[in-house]
Formats: sequence, structure tokens, C-alpha cells
Amino acid sequence: MGLRRKLAALLGTLLTIAALVLSYFAWVNPDPANQPSSMNERKTYLNKIESICSEAGATLDKVSMQDTTPVQYSERMEAVASTYATVLESWAALTPPTQADHKLILPTMDSLESMILSMREVANWMRLGHLQFASDEYERLREHGQEFRRTGREYGLDNCLRLAPQ
Repeated sequence: MGLRRKLAALLGTLLTIAALVLSYFAWVNPDPANQPSSMNERKTYLNKIESICSEAGATLDKVSMQDTTPVQYSERMEAVASTYATVLESWAALTPPTQADHKLILPTMDSLESMILSMREVANWMRLGHLQFASDEYERLREHGQEFRRTGREYGLDNCLRLAPQ
């Protein structure tokens, strides 16, 4: 009986030490998938995103929403939504530097997608002549835009933030 107890105690001690050693190495060498990118990696990724947004901004600068009929406004809003959809598709085709970056940028991409959906809803309501519904949806579009700016700014975006409606 005494020998079994000593072996059990020794085995328990060895397992405890092994667990401590493993947890130490996990702490010293964390999973790289959960680590944010380096400054250079993030800067390279941000530059690609900002370039996409700059191209879209140049396209959008040519679209005037002023002095239009509801039908013209609807058509132009749909054109803007299509440009934003192209931005989202191009952006989604980029691979974030790390999984952690993907998690950080995802809310901004989700807000952009919500903006696109709201723009299309505004365009539909304008086309149907339901100006109050279009106005209500435009307010939601502005809220999505505020979220886009907030989350984008947190990640480090700059030029892209001007895509959001004021």
C-alpha cells in the first residue's frame, strides 16, 4: 500500500509539473493566429484597402445627387450602391495579415454591407415614390455610416471613412 501511494503521489506531481510547463510555453509562445499583425503587415493591408476606396471615391465624385427627381435620385443611389458593392467585393478578396486582423476588420465590412443594403432600399422607395419610407431608410443608412466610420477608424482606416454618408 505504501508504494502505491508514493507512486500515485509521484505521478500526480509529475502531471502537475507537466501541466505547468505546458501552460508556461503557451504563455510564452501564444498562438500566432490570435495575434494582431505587425505594423508593417497592417500598413500594407491598409494601403490596399485605401487604394480600393480611393478608386471608388474618384468614381463617386462624378455622381451628383443634387437637383434630381426621385427617379433620378433612385438611379444614382443604385449606382453608388453598386460602387460600394465593388469596394466590398474587392476588399473581401484581400487576405488580412492575421486571423486577429480579420476579426478586427469584420465589423467595418459588415457596416459597409449594411450601407449597401440601405442604399438599395432608399433607391427602391424613391423609385416607388414613397419618400417618407426612403427618408426613414436614409436615416438607417446614416447610422450604418457612423458605425462604418467608428469601426474603420479603430482599425486604422482613413480615406475609406469618407465613403460613409454624413
